[in-house]
Amino acid sequence: RKYIRTYRGISIDNSIAGKPDPTFLEPMLNGRKKYQRRQLERNNELYFATKYVSTFAKDDFIRMRFTKPEGATITPDYTLYLTPYTDMYITAEFGNTAPVIFRAKAGIEYPVARKTDSDTADIVLIYGASFIQAIGDLSKCYLREGNFSKATRLQSLTIGSDVEGYKNESLTQLALENNKLLEYLDIRQATELKTVVDLSQCNNLLELRAEGSGVTGVIFANGGKLEKAYLPAVTSLTMKNLQYVDTFDVSNYGNLQQLVVENVPSINTYNIVNSSPLLNTIRLVGINWDESYDIADT
Repeated sequence: RKYIRTYRGISIDNSIAGKPDPTFLEPMLNGRKKYQRRQLERNNELYFATKYVSTFAKDDFIRMRFTKPEGATITPDYTLYLTPYTDMYITAEFGNTAPVIFRAKAGIEYPVARKTDSDTADIVLIYGASFIQAIGDLSKCYLREGNFSKATRLQSLTIGSDVEGYKNESLTQLALENNKLLEYLDIRQATELKTVVDLSQCNNLLELRAEGSGVTGVIFANGGKLEKAYLPAVTSLTMKNLQYVDTFDVSNYGNLQQLVVENVPSINTYNIVNSSPLLNTIRLVGINWDESYDIADT
């Protein structure tokens, strides 16, 4: 009685009428209270940890390094645009300067800039990473390295760009591990990122843009939701149980040495195999090569 009347905006004798809040009342009447309590405690822990920058918040971080290339096609801009998943204090450290701390509401994008006039920061740390759902366009920051493995609610990550002449020759390290909600990843023109990109935990990834990058291989999530992928001339590919792929574009297969494709009906493995002169390790499951194909040499 006490709570229902409060959120309906009435008192016991109707003498004091407040403002009703049905958007709060309705969801609080649904579900089991222990789950609501658990969510409240989890969110409150992060809220106060980011407010007072406790150890809990510092252990939950995004780590980046920025660079300032000469003659850059896109003018460097080191302002971050952060969107929190829940109410929290956004806390960011730019190098050795005092951290930027302010209260933020869920679902609202906030610009975060360094307090001083310096163009770059040696190390950039964003605390409370697991409750950040968007970080904005990072192509203007010209990343040297980025660790986003603890940003478990991150939905989109743009590091590259399709602007003509754009190139990031600094990025050499990119950590993506537990980004289960990540739907879009753009690492175009990151020419020095000469590594295998492990997306095995990114089950919700819908689109990967890696054209012009130095990526040597990709491991896609088993049974993921991948729809589109654009890749350079990689040396290894691992794809398993991907049922939604409608666009798969690789610049060429001249460097491909290792191929694993299991139950991906939209991938023409026959053409891939016959276009890969260096291929030496193959695992193909669930393929349907027509009998008319000339496969004597494969």
